[in-house]
Amino acid sequence: MDWSASGAAITSMAGISLLLTGLLVAEIFSPLRPAVSPTTTRWVINAALYLASVLIAAVLVPSQWSLGFGTIGWVERALGEQTAVLLGILSLDFSFYALHRLEHAWAFLWRLHLVHHSDLDLDATTAIRHHPGETLLDCVTLGVVTILLAIPVETIALYGSLALAAQMFQHANIACPDRVERIARLLVVTPGLHHRHHSNERDVADTNFGLVFSIWDRLFGSFDSRSPIGQFGVKGVDWQVSRTLWKTLTLPFGWQAGQSERAGEPQFGRSTENPRNALL
Repeated sequence: MDWSASGAAITSMAGISLLLTGLLVAEIFSPLRPAVSPTTTRWVINAALYLASVLIAAVLVPSQWSLGFGTIGWVERALGEQTAVLLGILSLDFSFYALHRLEHAWAFLWRLHLVHHSDLDLDATTAIRHHPGETLLDCVTLGVVTILLAIPVETIALYGSLALAAQMFQHANIACPDRVERIARLLVVTPGLHHRHHSNERDVADTNFGLVFSIWDRLFGSFDSRSPIGQFGVKGVDWQVSRTLWKTLTLPFGWQAGQSERAGEPQFGRSTENPRNALL
């Protein structure tokens, strides 16, 4: 057993657990918004979805590692280890930005991603609310990118921890000081940016696709820091549709998913001339 790797994994899991606990406590005592759906039920459903995602990743990711993408990449040989780590993280983040845009543009992918957006309340647990089918797609994307670029396993693990922590913070139902928000969003996706992404208004939700870094949205015209956030969720999908784990799992295959406002209506780009897409 690689005790150093095991220790790093345990440390990462402990850190994520502490972050989640801290955010949930803050949300309980000082929520940004009042809940509109049963919190305990949501937490149970989101935790169950996360468990399914962990099991899928546990099966698929090691099998991808055995294909050899953990070898030293050409970037590390040419430019050094630190540069390779940075480029590996940026490559993974851009890949998931691109996948996220496709999930909003293609009807089939949207049906799977719909489960994440169907949460009527946002909190730290929304970050782990993903349909198993979407998790499968994420694992395939991760495998393809890492094999093609030969990204080291350590970099993948580092990005995974960074991305999960960032997503928990982005979804958290807590207030972020305006000054911190304005400065942080120059580089990373902030709660203010990502909460807009969860708006039930299509044209607002089809912005701010970044997972960790906000640079991709700025570069490709999907950045929005000005639109009102409004209500969360997806029009046509109410709480009754996903109030149990089974209903949530079958949501992508029901008529409500087909009736949802964004299904089957591709949105590949957004004009940077729109005043709300200002770079700040």
